[in-house]
Amino acid sequence: MPEQGQSNIQHSALSTQHSIIRANKLFLGGLGHWVVGRWLAKASLQRAFSQVHLKMRPGSDAPLPNPHLDRPAVFYVNHSSWWDGYLAYLVVDHYLKMDGYLMMDVRQLRKYFFFTWVGAFSVDRFNPRSAVESINYAVETLEAAPGRALWIFPQGEIQGSHRRPLDFYNGAAQVARKLKRCYLYPVALRYEFMTNQFPDIFVNIGPGHALDEDNRPDTRALTNEMHTRLTAELDHIEQHISAARFGAPEDERASFADFKTIMRGKGSASNRFDKIFGAFLSKDSR
Repeated sequence: MPEQGQSNIQHSALSTQHSIIRANKLFLGGLGHWVVGRWLAKASLQRAFSQVHLKMRPGSDAPLPNPHLDRPAVFYVNHSSWWDGYLAYLVVDHYLKMDGYLMMDVRQLRKYFFFTWVGAFSVDRFNPRSAVESINYAVETLEAAPGRALWIFPQGEIQGSHRRPLDFYNGAAQVARKLKRCYLYPVALRYEFMTNQFPDIFVNIGPGHALDEDNRPDTRALTNEMHTRLTAELDHIEQHISAARFGAPEDERASFADFKTIMRGKGSASNRFDKIFGAFLSKDSR
């Protein structure tokens, strides 16, 4: 694994004008990965949110994402919140048990270099030469070992999840085409206040699609296809949330029946009250 031999993260960032900041998931023998992943990312999500719910649907030519795929996985994700990077760790590394990597803006990663310990590496979309280097690095990293996955934001910056059309750069398509063989998964994220005091997060991984040497559209066509698929998944999750919010209680349960809760965090004050005093309340008062 090329990046794991680079123990000096700051030197990687500053050695040349176009050098990228590389991932370093073996920092301190993997201790850095555990500290940032569990103590920072997951713990922060648990403090700020009620629950994280995940739904996955298999594609006609791609299985559900898992650590035993026969080719790398590329998750292309809408970028609507500061929390999106933490979800990359929770979903890919923690829940799916895949070896996840994240493309992150170089200016942010220079400040928060410790995210390299959970697989973040830099991209400078305002510097074409450096951006090409980041794409090549992503390809080399994903191909270096089985079970690896890339979490990438084609929008390039935080934008509202209701925005249409989505701004969509072609970096994800360039990575996919250079890989030659990979699975592409559209991921729609939504942060919503539902029936709890704290918001819930909904992660919708849509049907994947396979890319191989016999099925490789050009970069523009692949970018358009990914844009269409991700928009469809955002609309799909919007339908679920609308049905739950404006329907009867049974509609909410049915709407989220296919979602699995993969993290429980902050409970509402009302939930804590019910646990403590529920046994003393009459059925009528409940």
